[in-house]
Amino acid sequence: MKGSDAGRVLPSTSIAAHAVDELIEAIETEDRSENGVMDNKANSSYMLPPPPPSIDLNVYRQVKIVVVLFAFQVAIIIVVILLSLLVEFVAIVFSCACLVAGIFYFYLFVHLFELATPVKK
Repeated sequence: MKGSDAGRVLPSTSIAAHAVDELIEAIETEDRSENGVMDNKANSSYMLPPPPPSIDLNVYRQVKIVVVLFAFQVAIIIVVILLSLLVEFVAIVFSCACLVAGIFYFYLFVHLFELATPVKK
């Protein structure tokens, strides 16, 4: 049986399976020498990764600009939120003032109406 021992229990009988087995066997024989040690081809194909790119001195300035712009955006958002709260507060105060004025005018209207009506004796 070709392939690893941990593979299938029964040998495959299809032509495609034989082709796969032959391909695996060819790859294994290419990678190993007669002693069972990896070939020089396999060892030479492993290369160290390239060194990391050098850090440009302008990166600090770019990061600083990004941080400053982000802080500026956060400040603008806070100002907008505070202004909207102020507008809402002014609207609430105005509505309360209108309510108080309405109550006052209603009270004044009732008393003026009482003053205008003749008293029955």
